[in-house]
Amino acid sequence: MIAGEMNMKKCRTLFNLLFVIYVILMIWLLFIQRIKYISFENYGETLIHNLNIIPFRTIIEYINPDKEVLDHAIINLAGNIVMFIPLGFFLPAFNANCRKMGKLVLLTIIILIIVELIQLFSLTGSFDVDDIILNTIGSAIGYGIQHIIFKNNH
Repeated sequence: MIAGEMNMKKCRTLFNLLFVIYVILMIWLLFIQRIKYISFENYGETLIHNLNIIPFRTIIEYINPDKEVLDHAIINLAGNIVMFIPLGFFLPAFNANCRKMGKLVLLTIIILIIVELIQLFSLTGSFDVDDIILNTIGSAIGYGIQHIIFKNNH
C-alpha cells in the first residue's frame, strides 16, 4: 500500500471515529442525561405541555426574554444550531444523496422529527418545531463547511 492510500485510510478511520463519538454524545445529550427527570404521572397532560407545532413561537419567546433568562435564551438558540453542525458535516460523507443541499435538509428534517417524537413520547424532552428549524440551520451550516473543505472531492 502506498503512503497516500495509508494516510487516506487513517483519515477515513479518524473521520468514522469522530462520527461515532458525535452520535454517542448526541444520544447522551438528547436522551440519556434526561432520563432522571422522567415522570409518567399525568402522561397525557405532559405530552400536551411538551408539544409546540407553531413555527417560531419558542424562538420569538427567546428573542424577547427577560434579563433573568437571557443566558438561557442564548444557550438554547445557539445550542440548537451548534449541536447539529456536525450532522451536516458528516451526512454527505456517509450518504452520497446528501451531497445536494436539498436532500441533506430533507434527511435532516426526517431525522429531527424522529428525534423530537422519541423525546416527546419518552418524556425525555419536548417536540418543538422550532428545535427542528434551528437544528436544520445548524445542519445546513455544517453542510456548507464540509462543502467548502471537500468541494474538490465530490
